[in-house]
Amino acid sequence: MRHEYEDLERMAIEAIEKHKLFFMDDVMAYLPCARSTFYHKGLDKSDAIKDAINKNRILAKVGLRKEWRFSNNAALQIALYKILATEDELQRLS
Repeated sequence: MRHEYEDLERMAIEAIEKHKLFFMDDVMAYLPCARSTFYHKGLDKSDAIKDAINKNRILAKVGLRKEWRFSNNAALQIALYKILATEDELQRLS
């Protein structure tokens, strides 16, 4: 049973990296097992799977913020400013 867990975990991480997945539900779609099996084996609690998903999320957020920074779109620039602003700066914007 442990071997199957490790195989499914490896396949999940490969799918996350290959397809740039962000959500656990998407990961399950790429595995050769049912959702119930995924949860029964505790793959939803796997730190390796969670770390791979979080890595994709971080890379996507960094990429978006970089695009927003160099965009001529005022709405995107304001959104980025709000993310980066201090509490005092946010109050002044309101």
